[in-house]
Amino acid sequence: MTPPESDDTHSSRMRRARTASGLSLRQVAEQMGISAAYLSDLERGRRGWSKQLIDDFETAIGGLPTQLSQTQLLGLTRDQIQRSHDRLEREVVVLKQLLQTLDE
Repeated sequence: MTPPESDDTHSSRMRRARTASGLSLRQVAEQMGISAAYLSDLERGRRGWSKQLIDDFETAIGGLPTQLSQTQLLGLTRDQIQRSHDRLEREVVVLKQLLQTLDE
């Protein structure tokens, strides 16, 4: 059975994001707590991505947008970009608080 095109498109975007991060399939799978074979199936569209898997994946590669070129960003969904943006904003707040603490 062929997976739906939307799953395949999403899966190929995730694979591009991983390769752009410079991390191997095995490295990302290990950080996600899944097998390399399972991640490979996800990237090939043979299995579906849950929200938790997407979050774990993004965490494993260090966030999507910061690791991708503008061309690669065009393949991401608005939701993925928004989540990464929100995460980066939270990180900036934490870093500013850290700087204030160091200045005191």
